[in-house]
Amino acid sequence: MKLHLLDELIALGHGSERSTDCIIAVAAHGLPSPDIERAQKIFSKTATHPCSLSSYENLQAFLNVPLPSHFHIEVATIRESEPLIAFKMSHVLGDAVSMFQFMKALFGQEIEASEPELKSFPGKKDTPYRDLLNSKLWPRKGERSIRRKIIRESLDHGDQNASVFNDLMLYSLLETLSFSRKAVWVPVNVRKSFWKGFGNGLSRLRIYPPKGARLPEFLAHIRKQKTEAMKNGEVALPPSDFDIHDKKHRFVYDLWVRRPWADWGSISLSHVTNSVGFLDGFRNVAGISNLMPAHNAAIFAVTSGGRTDFTLTFDPAVVSDEESRILLRDFLTHLRAKL
Repeated sequence: MKLHLLDELIALGHGSERSTDCIIAVAAHGLPSPDIERAQKIFSKTATHPCSLSSYENLQAFLNVPLPSHFHIEVATIRESEPLIAFKMSHVLGDAVSMFQFMKALFGQEIEASEPELKSFPGKKDTPYRDLLNSKLWPRKGERSIRRKIIRESLDHGDQNASVFNDLMLYSLLETLSFSRKAVWVPVNVRKSFWKGFGNGLSRLRIYPPKGARLPEFLAHIRKQKTEAMKNGEVALPPSDFDIHDKKHRFVYDLWVRRPWADWGSISLSHVTNSVGFLDGFRNVAGISNLMPAHNAAIFAVTSGGRTDFTLTFDPAVVSDEESRILLRDFLTHLRAKL
């Protein structure tokens, strides 16, 4: 069973409501011209449909141009004040780790093509940290659209322990959300080797805040949820006999996704760290997330050395630019205060 089948089901059921496209953009200065033919030879899965090369005035213009299919990919030069090279791919084809792999091949770096080998987990359980009521979505109004907008910020923070820094980000985001019923949806890379394997290697967990805890207890509460999710079931893989083409399986899956007690959290936070140097050579990184129907916004963070680049992706039909700027500002204010 491969995780991409579940993403195909999400795309089939919700493709008209939210885009499955993801984008990685990096500073173009110092990088060679992108060699699409080389990258597609290495990752033959991407050659199912042609890859187009285009040019845009800014990243915002590029992100809302839909791909011709879930298996088409696009590379673009972005003519901003600091020129960027951006790569767009559907989450059905792969995740952010896969996109960074493709970009390394695109710029002539050595990279090994392989299928993801995934860890084993027990059967999925609902987390015991969830209250009976589901988390409130941020923001809590408006109709969904397939459009996206982004706000980007960078934070220079010096060297940090990656695990502690990730916990501090979760703490800061939960502190930023003002309502009581809240959780952060956290994509989790479940590859046996973090940077190896082209395809979908993501599962997920949800992180809930404690009630009235000071910072040390709050961080311990976050770490405990992560540990228990990895050991006891919230992070999980689909059953081995699941078949996307089986009508009964698709019907059951659709019921599971839409069940009224499903808790998808309030907002999504993804964090990639360059701890082993895999992303060396990439600067000014932007990660534009696909928005699931259950999320109106997502934060993508990439840490390299003592700097983290943040990209907030949001649905402009639901939330205003000003509300989004306030969210990202308050999140970074909380984070700076705890570093």
